Amino acid sequence: IDSEPVRQLGITLELMQDHDGAEKTFLRSIQIDSTDALSYFQLALLYTAKLRHLEAEKLYLKATQIDPSFSAAFYNIACLKATVGQTNLAFEYLEKAFAAGFIDFEFAQNDTDLMSLRSQTKRWNTLMKNYFPDQFKD
Repeated sequence: IDSEPVRQLGITLELMQDHDGAEKTFLRSIQIDSTDALSYFQLALLYTAKLRHLEAEKLYLKATQIDPSFSAAFYNIACLKATVGQTNLAFEYLEKAFAAGFIDFEFAQNDTDLMSLRSQTKRWNTLMKNYFPDQFKD
């Protein structure tokens, strides 16, 4: 069995607000293919929405272990860390996200989860200049 259709069913259930069904379906998708980074990521998104942050972080990390270029997973870890005041770790994961190819400058500039990072103006500006030299303006 291919995990993709099962993962897609989980996404559909999530959109229909059937969170328990979505969780079971994502877990089944992972059971079918333990190397499907997208299934770990989708389950992590669900857990993030349910404020199950430690579980979500583990799943985001698993997704990045499977696919080291999974920039959105690194980005979401940065958001989790920033929202609980772990700014140093948040900056580390944000830099990993950018290094892995996260390119949505505007999203990062406006993401409320990253407000605590943007308040460290010098550090934020340095990071933005390094990864978005053509977009970032002091």
